[in-house]
Amino acid sequence: MVKVIPKNIRAIIFDLDDTLIPTRKFIEPRFKQIADFLKDPSAFGELVSLWEEKTSKYPYLFDDFCKSRGLPKDMVVKMVKIMNSGETFEISLDPDVKSVLSYLKNHGFVLGLLTGGNLVRQKAKVKSLELDRWFSSVMYAKEYSSKLSSAPFKAVVDSLGVKFEETAFVGDDPVNDMKPPKLLGAFCIRLYGEEFSFDRSCDFSDLEINSFNELREIFQGV
Repeated sequence: MVKVIPKNIRAIIFDLDDTLIPTRKFIEPRFKQIADFLKDPSAFGELVSLWEEKTSKYPYLFDDFCKSRGLPKDMVVKMVKIMNSGETFEISLDPDVKSVLSYLKNHGFVLGLLTGGNLVRQKAKVKSLELDRWFSSVMYAKEYSSKLSSAPFKAVVDSLGVKFEETAFVGDDPVNDMKPPKLLGAFCIRLYGEEFSFDRSCDFSDLEINSFNELREIFQGV
């Protein structure tokens, strides 16, 4: 695995969840709202445990929860609505992340964002985090298909006016964030976030890092 960034990199495109902001930072307050809605404080701990076991990729988390509690199926829809509702959320970037993004932008890299997940929820996150301060382009995979498709990756690269060979992608998911851009010719950096840190196998990353702060040193001199 290489340790040096290619000198021709002009653009850096980031994933959002567990890359720019810990997924837990968003999910736990929403689980708390669901527990409050159910008037059952113990629901919070059970939802967190289920999420930690299954990860955000698992589509039946609320179905399993409702089944284990004997709750009606229509409760799933209400819980999903709680997760996704709101024009803004009480979330913010860590100071270190802001510092690194500012460093990269000030050193001439054009920055882009490509995020998957529910469209309404992800747009609210982007607005809440005020990401337009750093990012020249923000793309939502659901507007094309999903992150398993090449379409959203091609769209964000085109929007930045660069080629894949001039682009670095940074994300935490060893498949969704790494495979499509790697097959298209980009340089891929996997960040070990919390959710997928258990999976240390990745066939599509060129470089792997343990902290967002490492990006400052990695891109020095490029």
